[in-house]
Amino acid sequence: MWVNFVNAVEPRLASFRYRSVWPSLAIAEQYPCLITDDASSVPLDTDTDGIVFTKAFTQKSLELAWEARKHDIPIVLDLCDNIFVPGYLGGTSGLLTVACFRSMAEFSECIIVPTQALGEIVRQQLAGTAPQIKVIADCVEREADVRRLLRLLNQDRNHTQVINGPIAISNNLQVISSKSKRDYGRSHFPALPASLDKLKNRVFRTVRQAINNDLTANRAAFRNRYKSLKQSLNLDRLNDYSRPSRPDLSHRSMPLAADVPRKTVLWFGNAGHSHGDYGIATILRFANALSRIHSLTPIELLVVSNNEGKFNEYVRRLPIPSRYAEWDPVGVFEHLQSADVVIIPNSNDSFSRTKSANRVVLALSQGVPVVAEDFSALELLRDCVACEDPYQG
Repeated sequence: MWVNFVNAVEPRLASFRYRSVWPSLAIAEQYPCLITDDASSVPLDTDTDGIVFTKAFTQKSLELAWEARKHDIPIVLDLCDNIFVPGYLGGTSGLLTVACFRSMAEFSECIIVPTQALGEIVRQQLAGTAPQIKVIADCVEREADVRRLLRLLNQDRNHTQVINGPIAISNNLQVISSKSKRDYGRSHFPALPASLDKLKNRVFRTVRQAINNDLTANRAAFRNRYKSLKQSLNLDRLNDYSRPSRPDLSHRSMPLAADVPRKTVLWFGNAGHSHGDYGIATILRFANALSRIHSLTPIELLVVSNNEGKFNEYVRRLPIPSRYAEWDPVGVFEHLQSADVVIIPNSNDSFSRTKSANRVVLALSQGVPVVAEDFSALELLRDCVACEDPYQG
C-alpha cells in the first residue's frame, strides 16, 4: 500500500487535489492507496510500500518519516511551492517548514516537484545532499471529478462536512481524516510511537541554522480564438497607443447598466500572501490594458478568489466595472464557462516563477483563451497562450 500524507484532508486546497487525490487515483489503479492527515492511521509495517508527504513538512510529518525510516519504509517528498523565499508563511512557521523539509530530505528516496524551475531551486538549496528530483506536472482537473470528490467527502458547496468514518474514493483508495478519527473512533491501524526528544532538538537546531543562513492543447484552435477575440475587441486600434508607466486612475467608470453587453474578463486564484508578489495584487499589472480595452469595448472584470478585502483594496478602485465572487472548487468551472478570456499576470519573483501552470491549463481545457505573463511553466503552452504584451493579447 502507498500512503499519501497531507496536512489536511481539505478539497478546497489545490495541493490536496492536484498533488494528492488525482495522483493517488492513478496509483490506485494498480496498488492500494491511503490518503490521510492522521499519523496514527499509517501502518508502519510490511503492508506499506512507501509514504509520500504532500506539502506536509511539520514536526508531525518529520516524526512519522523518522519512524517510517526505522521500519525501512521509503519516503518521498512532494513540494509544490518555493518554501525557501524569505518570510514564507509569515516567518517562524515558514522556517519550521524549511527545517522539517531539509531534515526529511536527508533520508528520502526522491523529491517530486511540479516544475523544472522549482526543481532547480530545491537542488540549489540542498546542495550536495539533494536526493533524486523528479518533475511531475499537475494534471488537468475536471469538473465531474471535483463534484464526485466533494460528494464522497460529504462536502456541500458551503464546505460543511459531515465525517462518518474512513471514505472509499475508489476500490483501491481510502481517505482517513483526523476529523473522521474523532467521530469514527479508534483506527484499526497501530498507533505511531511517541516523538523523540533528540529528533525535536535536531529540528530546532536546523531552524537556527536556517535563520543564520537566511497538454499541449489544440494550438490552431486557440490561435483562432485569440484572433476572433482581438477582432471583437477592436484591439488593433491600440497599436499606436503609448504605454504609460503606471495605470491611469484619473477617471473612474461607473458600473455598466445591466442591459449593456460586455465581455467578461476573469481572474481566479489564491488572493496572495506577504511572502511573494502574487495573487489579486498582480491584476494591477494589467490595469492599463484593461482600462484601455474598456474604453473601446465594454468589459467587466470578475475576480474569483478567497479574500474580498484584497479585492476591495486593489481592484475596486480601477476604472473598470468589476465584481468579486468567492472561490470554490466547483464554482470556478461555472465562472470559466461564462468568461470570454482569462488573465494570469505573473510577477516572476522568486516565488511566482516556480509555480505550476495549472490555472492556465484549466482555462484552456474549458475552451477559454488565456492572456498571461510568461513564466517557465508555460514552455509547452506558449503556442496556446497570448503571453507577450497584454494589450495585444
